[in-house]
Amino acid sequence: MGFQIDRPNGQHYAENIVDPLLLFDNGTWTVSSGTGFSTLSTVKKFVGDSSLRLENNAPASDLIATNSVQSTVIDTTDVYNLSWYALKINYLEAQDASVLVYKNAVLIRTEDFTLGSVDPDFEQNDTWVRFQSDQSILFELGDVITFQFKIKGITTVNPVTSINFDGLMLNPEGRLNKIVPEYNKPAIALSEDTVQKLYDTPGWGFYVEDQTVASTQIITTTSTLLQIDGLGATSNNSYLPHEIRGISELWDSATSKILPINIGDGYTLRMDLEITAKSGSPTELVLDLDIGGLATPTINIVERIIGTGKTPPYTVSVGLPFFSLTTFLTNGGQVFLRTDTGTVTLTKRQISIHRISNGSL
Repeated sequence: MGFQIDRPNGQHYAENIVDPLLLFDNGTWTVSSGTGFSTLSTVKKFVGDSSLRLENNAPASDLIATNSVQSTVIDTTDVYNLSWYALKINYLEAQDASVLVYKNAVLIRTEDFTLGSVDPDFEQNDTWVRFQSDQSILFELGDVITFQFKIKGITTVNPVTSINFDGLMLNPEGRLNKIVPEYNKPAIALSEDTVQKLYDTPGWGFYVEDQTVASTQIITTTSTLLQIDGLGATSNNSYLPHEIRGISELWDSATSKILPINIGDGYTLRMDLEITAKSGSPTELVLDLDIGGLATPTINIVERIIGTGKTPPYTVSVGLPFFSLTTFLTNGGQVFLRTDTGTVTLTKRQISIHRISNGSL
């Protein structure tokens, strides 16, 4: 008989020694008896990537799920205790279920338990509840252990009954703990892929216009694309995000475009513009960050006003954060400049682009 265990989550944690398949992150579970489905659910899960979901389409009859390839080989002779987590979603209904334990293909234990109640004060609907076997089991070195999971038939008005199972554990009493330790349920489960993405996320590129021979841009009242060839001696792409380092850039020097990496990324940039001359008494330089991808601004997402009241030469710096969605990723980002009146001559120009978050996480 399985009985409910209430203890703060994560206390007295010990590693699970059951076959990893019983994390229900992978594998194929099939209905061996009854009418319904046995699937891995990523929507309702206690630990890992998914849980084992049993759906009984004939609630008056039992439904049993099994996995023919699942097996746990015991590596230490000892007396073991068993625990698991279960969840149901039919409100005000007491659902009976079982975990069936097989040793060397012989059924040795049926752990029956009841989840939920018809009494609202004791109902446990849509909540992961922990259970433990009330008797210990002797397993010897080399024993092959397998499990089946059962939803028992009940009288109900619901067309379907269901239970999710997760976090199945065995615990040897030789560890001096007859109560099976709880699974340590992390707030965030970091897979190898997630760790790699975190490692790849940050980085920056610095792109400077070559001034071996002075290169200027004259900005008028008509929007002009800021051009930076990235050939300046102080340009630096050694610290780009690892994801693109050596294979791509954050700035396309040929087209003068910002190149985001993923949808949902977050970035910040800084532009340094040296103003060496002006005419016609301009009072401001208007900067537009556009993602339309055309020769003139069509989808402006950021605008900055730069005062031009000082006497040249002087340098202005502009910083701004931005993020990339589908249009930005498809078209890239272009920086357009225009004056309110007259002209401004830019000489040394440089841009640094920093990725600060990864949209694929």
